[in-house]
Amino acid sequence: GNVLTINPGTSILFAYTDQLPARSGDGIGDYGIDIQGSLVSNGTAEQPVVFTAGTVGHKHVQAWDRLYIHGEGSELHHTFFEYGDRCLDLRDTVTLDHVTVRQCQVGIHQVSDTGTWNNVVATRNVDAGVDMTNGTVNATDCEFTDNGNQGVYVSNGTLNLSDSVIEGNAGVGLEFYRLGNGRITRNQITGNDHEGLRVGTDGSNDPT
Repeated sequence: GNVLTINPGTSILFAYTDQLPARSGDGIGDYGIDIQGSLVSNGTAEQPVVFTAGTVGHKHVQAWDRLYIHGEGSELHHTFFEYGDRCLDLRDTVTLDHVTVRQCQVGIHQVSDTGTWNNVVATRNVDAGVDMTNGTVNATDCEFTDNGNQGVYVSNGTLNLSDSVIEGNAGVGLEFYRLGNGRITRNQITGNDHEGLRVGTDGSNDPT
């Protein structure tokens, strides 16, 4: 498929408008990006790529919608996301390397397929830092901190998390529910308002 490449130091600015007929007045910005092929975001430590709100007076949560990634083989390096609804909506194979998602409604929505995450930060999001509903993610050296609900919520799929920090979240630090499962190794889970780790069932399906 086609590949969209973003050069180091690029900022993607979303104008705020809330006028789509099906959603008018819901307070969520109408604009987002839907990647049907592959996205390669080539940020560097010195010149990161930034996805953010671009309208004066609308530097706030839900000022834009989300970045959908549907095609496999995407790679995001040294990339920041802020002020979106579900900022990153991952629906195919994606590699995240030094990616920060902050001040969104939900930081990362992992829907399907596989992901490799290294040095991913989800912080100060209104709801969960990560909401995982399917797929398999192998994550290391990550931080999920100071979110308004769970740091990480896994209701389906597999999360293998190592050498990471889950701290200061207003809900549970890390929650596995129903069909969520994974391996948790050498992580620091501390200072969350509810349990650091919760494993829950709906009575018919149990986490593993």
